[in-house]
Amino acid sequence: MGRGLPVPGVSGAENAKTKKLPSAERIGGILFAAYLFVLIPVLSFYMKDGYRDLGNAKFEAYRLVSLPFIVPLFLCAVIRLVKAGRAKLSKRFCLTDAAALSYAFFLTCSHLLSFDRTESLWGTTGWHLGWLTELLFIAFYFFARLFPVRLKPVAFIGCLCAGAVLLLAITDRLGLPILPFRGFDYSFVSTIGNVDWYCGYLAMACAVACAVLLRRDDARSVKENPVRKNALSMTGRVGALLLLLLVDLSAISQGASAGLIILGISIPAMLAFSAFRSETGRGPRFFRGIFALLLLLIFCGILLLPLFWSEPSATIRLFQWIDPAARLDRSRFTSVPLITHASDEFGNGRGAIWRISWELWRELPLLRRLFGIGPDNFAVYAYASPHINLLVTTAFGAARLTNAHAEMLTVLIDEGILAAVSWSVFMLSACVKLCARLKQPRNGLTLAALFAMVTLGAVQAVTFRTVSATPMLYILIGMAFSQNCHTGENE
Repeated sequence: MGRGLPVPGVSGAENAKTKKLPSAERIGGILFAAYLFVLIPVLSFYMKDGYRDLGNAKFEAYRLVSLPFIVPLFLCAVIRLVKAGRAKLSKRFCLTDAAALSYAFFLTCSHLLSFDRTESLWGTTGWHLGWLTELLFIAFYFFARLFPVRLKPVAFIGCLCAGAVLLLAITDRLGLPILPFRGFDYSFVSTIGNVDWYCGYLAMACAVACAVLLRRDDARSVKENPVRKNALSMTGRVGALLLLLLVDLSAISQGASAGLIILGISIPAMLAFSAFRSETGRGPRFFRGIFALLLLLIFCGILLLPLFWSEPSATIRLFQWIDPAARLDRSRFTSVPLITHASDEFGNGRGAIWRISWELWRELPLLRRLFGIGPDNFAVYAYASPHINLLVTTAFGAARLTNAHAEMLTVLIDEGILAAVSWSVFMLSACVKLCARLKQPRNGLTLAALFAMVTLGAVQAVTFRTVSATPMLYILIGMAFSQNCHTGENE
């Protein structure tokens, strides 16, 4: 692979013979690093006309930053793939990559068959999670997969921006506003948006902090320069501990249930990893089981919690399937203040949202169930249906309902069963593959991607994707795969 730089310890004549233009991989890595250095601060701090209408502002910023990098990164990717050859590609191509491509394919089918193709192109106003937005997420996953970058500068920028955002949120809640965040909307938190958007960003910050705190250094590099390496490692861990403290204080001070979900998921996972990590490999195996169980529970919760909450008879049928002889009184299930309680007021109206969403799902024909009503077409379809329109306006009045506030349920309705299955396989296969690599040195990115899947997945079980958090999840997964394919080259 050409580096375009003189090789140390080699004569000038030999260097002249071997000097080549920078390779596509090197150029792609530089471009991708530049993209991250621009994207992270922009998503963290960008505003337009004050910190209000941030859903549209953050999307405009994401699109403005991402689109200029698409063509050069795509050209570098094509050149690199052609040079790599089929044999090398087949070794690196995995189930996660196949699931990502499958998800992109079924997402495209959903767009072509969408209820409103114009709306599904970029998505509905305020959210913008349409067809092209989702394809951008997938494209930058593959770019992160193909082009390794130096991790430490990116991690430094990410932690610095996250720390500033969380600190601003905490001071604002304490009555010491440094910036006029809210504009005309009191519900906005810091520089990110409403509390659901903020909790998604908080989940990513928590994942990065946990990974930096628990990562394993390369023993060989520590032996080569122990004083410097240990000092840098300790500095990074102290910074991560401070960031994690800000995460905790911010989650508690916001008073949001999603913030407490983040703490409830991440802290036990950290404790489990710290307590059972060992050089024998038992720790990573145990941790792999913990993560697999957590993700299984999260995905089941994403799909089943809205159903059981909105339909008590489903809970009764479940218990009767377990014990056919049981005679259950329906009235008992409406008085239990748990998931069996069909309350429209649960979770700031999520009970009603889930009930209406399942009503919408029931009225869809088979083709719509397979391919969905179209990416981010929830609102246009719901208000075009007389029955669903009546339910929404009765429950929420003039407020506009744009998604199911439960990620898997939203994917099922908007993009269909086939896309939902592909997306689930993508996430779960990535988790399994990365858990198997926890024993490798320099596992910071692996931990960051795993923690992000757990924390952000838990939040999205009761919220939705956002352009301020979801693209970074895809990028983290791709970077973790890239690090494991180029051990030591991107540190």
